[in-house]
Parts: sequence; C-alpha cells; structure tokens
Amino acid sequence: MKLINIFTTGIGVTTFNEDLKKLEKYSYKLKKKSKSRLVSNQGGWQSPSINTKEIPKETTPLILKIEEAVQEYSELFKFKKRVKFSNMWININSYKDSNIIHTHPDCLISGVYYIKTSKKCGEIKFKRSSYIDYHVTKDSIKEYNSLNASYWTLPAIENTLYLFPSWVEHLVTLNYSKEDRISLSFNYR
Repeated sequence: MKLINIFTTGIGVTTFNEDLKKLEKYSYKLKKKSKSRLVSNQGGWQSPSINTKEIPKETTPLILKIEEAVQEYSELFKFKKRVKFSNMWININSYKDSNIIHTHPDCLISGVYYIKTSKKCGEIKFKRSSYIDYHVTKDSIKEYNSLNASYWTLPAIENTLYLFPSWVEHLVTLNYSKEDRISLSFNYR
C-alpha cells in the first residue's frame, strides 16, 4: 500500500563542537546579574530575552552556527522571505524544574541547544496537534510510532541542536538529576 504522509512535522537535529564550559560559565554569570523571567518555566531560571543587538560575544560563534542550520531548515518550509533572528534566552533548570506545554507565538522557527545535561535531566516532548489521545490508547497498540503517538520525546544531549516549527506544542520534563540542565533557546521570524 502507498502511504501519503500529510501534515508532517520534521524536527531538525544537528550537533556542534562548542566550548561548553565557556557557555556554562557565561550562563551562570548571566544568572547572577538578572532575575528569572516567568514564561513556561516551572521553577528554574530563565534569562531576560536577548535580541539581535544584544547578542553577547560569548555566544556569537554558536549563534553563527545556529543561523546556518536555521536557514537550511527553513528552506524546507518554502517561506517567501528569509527568516530572521528574533530573540534568545538561557534556561537553567535544577532538580525537579521543568517547562509547561507551550508554543512560540509570532515566530516561524524555534530551537534549543543543550549546553549542560546529565542522566535524568529531563527531555523535550513534542505534542501532536490532534485528538489522537481520544482514539488511540496504550492498550490498543503494540508500540508507539510517528503515526499513532500523541507525544514524541527527544533526549537532552550536550552540543545538540533541535529545530522545530514555532507552532508545535512542546514541554520539558522534570529534571530528576541533582545537576543543572542548561540550554539556549531561540526564535526566528
């Protein structure tokens, strides 16, 4: 049988080889200088939004690599105009911190880059935008796959970048590690 995939959601994945200790040091330095904003975070610390004119020198090499990856990924969507960097922020989630389900309004491409992770530090979960949960239950299938799952989970891995459409609902599960999970998140319009 031929299968026609409709409404596909592809997650872009790439790895870099950045100096994570330098980025971790910058993240904690920023945390000391500013209060956490409250957006989707449940506990933890989230930096103020950093826009194009404020990109710190500590993150510039990383942002240049992210820019290249975002442009390649965005070509798949056939947008009329080149997407442009909107903002970024640092997340530091400690023991039992998480992020509730959310989207990134008024944006096209969003992403997360992992600076510091450990076992049990939480994962990013993407939610299918449909009512599949009312029809497909754990008891009715042998195993979950991209056709029957209501959520898709990806691990938090250091030096890994995930890119996704900004309209896809997602959350970050609880950090059950005693070590902080540090990530840099961003949006393009």
